[in-house]
Amino acid sequence: MIKKIKTLFHRFFSIKEEQIKQIQDLESKNNNELKNEDTEVSHEVNDHKDSRDIYKNTIKSLSGELDIEIKLALKRLKSYDAKEVFELLKPLDPDGWNLYWSSKEILGIDVYKEFYTEDNMGRFEESDGYELKHYVEIAAFGDCTYRIVGNAYEVLDKYSIDYNSKEYETYINKLYPLAIEKIVDRGNREEPINKLQVLRNLRSYQKEHEVTVETEEVEMLAEINKEIDLGRECIDWELER
Repeated sequence: MIKKIKTLFHRFFSIKEEQIKQIQDLESKNNNELKNEDTEVSHEVNDHKDSRDIYKNTIKSLSGELDIEIKLALKRLKSYDAKEVFELLKPLDPDGWNLYWSSKEILGIDVYKEFYTEDNMGRFEESDGYELKHYVEIAAFGDCTYRIVGNAYEVLDKYSIDYNSKEYETYINKLYPLAIEKIVDRGNREEPINKLQVLRNLRSYQKEHEVTVETEEVEMLAEINKEIDLGRECIDWELER
């Protein structure tokens, strides 16, 4: 009887061991398959990353050339309307911060001190450079009236600015050249794609006003366009694979 029980136990544990071995083999196989799949996915991700890195490095290498070309183009347009030229540079300053900093520097006005109550009321929390520049001009040139809030505080109510005054004209003649200078000085912080758009704007303006441009510069712009477009196409192709 004891011998029979031992035999049954031995057979039972042999079956269990075989089942466990089968389960372990299956897990090992699944793990290997998953590992292979992860490796393939990793290779694809790395391929995409490499393509993007190549594109970014190409764009970065062109950035210095774009800076030089923009400066040359601006030099030729120095005698033209500075406000018009500033508009061509907007891709490098879409929110007008350089314009605001220039206005503040010329007029020596701190918006947050001049409009202390408005600032405490959150008036400037979402303001961009263009709006802040406008408030600098209100403080400098505005004929203003105020209203009382909270029985104690004055806030701006209405204002008027004589945009034809000699003082305002003198200010504007300084404002846009200084803003252009600031944009150019900060150019190395901007995206090369935005610089390229600015250079295209400047070239179109030069052509419209029949400003002479060297053939080599036109060819260089065409080459830069070509390299950037090629880089974009490579990334699109990699992503579609």
